[in-house]
Amino acid sequence: MKSNFLSMVSHDLKTPIAKIQAVVEGMRRDLNPSNERGAEWKEWIDSIENSNNELKRFITSILNLSRIESQKVILKKKSNDINLIIQHTLKRLTPLVQQKNLIIEESLDPLFSIECDEELIRQVVNNLIDNAIKYSPPASKILVRSREVEGFVRVEVEDFGPGIPKDQLPLMFRKFTRLLRPIKEQVKGTGLGLYLSKYFIELHGGSIRVKSVEGQGTTFSFTLPLQH
Repeated sequence: MKSNFLSMVSHDLKTPIAKIQAVVEGMRRDLNPSNERGAEWKEWIDSIENSNNELKRFITSILNLSRIESQKVILKKKSNDINLIIQHTLKRLTPLVQQKNLIIEESLDPLFSIECDEELIRQVVNNLIDNAIKYSPPASKILVRSREVEGFVRVEVEDFGPGIPKDQLPLMFRKFTRLLRPIKEQVKGTGLGLYLSKYFIELHGGSIRVKSVEGQGTTFSFTLPLQH
């Protein structure tokens, strides 16, 4: 009953969210930068879009959790370039990067395509980069790397934020665990992102890890097999 309820509510919310996104895109097209209040309007539009995207991610997380608990996750594998997935994700998150004046440094090695579920891996990449953005101090740097290591593709996302206390590291991939890093601003989230990321990566035969030094930064990384 719980799974059916969550699924029904989440699906019903998708329609108004899509309508809001369509309105935002229309407003952005009609925005006149030379208008006296153009910059102010752009800020409002960005805020609406960010909030709408946040709600969309929340609903997707709930739906994914429901699918996992009912054992209905079926991989839809096809050939994908992991570097393109990373680059598309970074492009989509550009407004958040610009808001905090962050510097993104990419070091993406040329890689062979891999067989994976594009949507699930895209969610993993989005979650790791989005977390790095949230916990990075303004005007700091985020490093995104990809390379081949012993038959696996390895992707790393490193930030130079406050880091994670050592006693919290073993809890990072548990369901509903929040990243309780020592930062001043309140960071929103469902507490499901890393749990889902771990599940999706392991479903592909890969692994996900976290390394962090409190006060120096955090690196999340995952591997995916090149051959199945």
